Amino acid sequence: SQTGTTPLSDPDYQHPMQLTAGKGLVKATGTITGQDVDIIGGQIELLGKTTATTNDIGMDAYLGNAEVSDMEATHGLIQVVSNKPTDANGNAIGNVIANGTITAGQSVYLGANHDVTTKAGIRAGTFAYLEADHNAIADGAVSAGTDAFVTAGHDITTHEVQAGNKILVSSNGGTNAEDGGTVTLKGTLTAGAENNNTAVVVGTEGKFINEVGSNVINVGTGSNWQVYSYAPDTDEFGSLNSNTNAIWNHTYTSTKAVDTSNANHYIFEVQPTATISTVDVSKTYGEDYVKIYGEHKVTVSRTYNGTDLSTYNDAFQEDGAKITATASSVGDAATADRTHGQYASDDGNMAIYD
Repeated sequence: SQTGTTPLSDPDYQHPMQLTAGKGLVKATGTITGQDVDIIGGQIELLGKTTATTNDIGMDAYLGNAEVSDMEATHGLIQVVSNKPTDANGNAIGNVIANGTITAGQSVYLGANHDVTTKAGIRAGTFAYLEADHNAIADGAVSAGTDAFVTAGHDITTHEVQAGNKILVSSNGGTNAEDGGTVTLKGTLTAGAENNNTAVVVGTEGKFINEVGSNVINVGTGSNWQVYSYAPDTDEFGSLNSNTNAIWNHTYTSTKAVDTSNANHYIFEVQPTATISTVDVSKTYGEDYVKIYGEHKVTVSRTYNGTDLSTYNDAFQEDGAKITATASSVGDAATADRTHGQYASDDGNMAIYD
């Protein structure tokens, strides 16, 4: 165990507990306690609890992994950073691994050039940040007094996330469902913000997977959520229904303006296809087609990747996914003959009209 103390000669002096190892490994098997705790090394491995009794805990592993157990800074903030993405052989390092509960009176920041993994809870008095250049895996609950941010360059997995204000879960990797990041929700997202259109935002240019159900996202009175993904056919909505039309041809990182005011929305990068289906008809010269047979019926279907958008009604309500309209033709008139049409028939006469 290591303990930082206040010199008797100066009771107001804020004495930090400092552990440094240059490019080497800082490893502690017991507890670490100080008014402030600062740990710097090539790699960090803490097997016991780390406590800052007055101020902050700061850790920087700039050549490898930072692996920690329970941490507590009742009055301050906690920051754990690992800055190096690969070793000399190209192996992935630069991970932050939190095996215990992280508790701070102010903010918690866990940042890595590769993966961030939490195996227990995070409790931040203000902001909670999990920021990974590769994957972010929050296996424990995340609680933030104000905002919670879980961001990654590729895949994200979250369990329960609670925030007094807003929640952002964002993957910026890739440009399609295959190489874009997958965001998997294994627990609820609950944001307390009221009258806020972006109380919860889930953003990915890959897949969105909801393993919880229809109650996976919860927001305050008058607030809404937005879920961005690549395409509906690769998502697993888990019965989370926006009850609004989807917005198409936009990405989370797009600079295009998107009207998502006062409603929950799914927003997709792809664009659906509109297909107009008509039926060929014939009549005898001298007949007025509409008077005798009625108006022509035209079916307009909206699909993506061959699937009618109405298939996704348990996730979003695509008005007009399949509608019936009417059409007219110059050939409807009783005066239309077999010589003034737009196209030739089998016998060579211009008897076919649009």
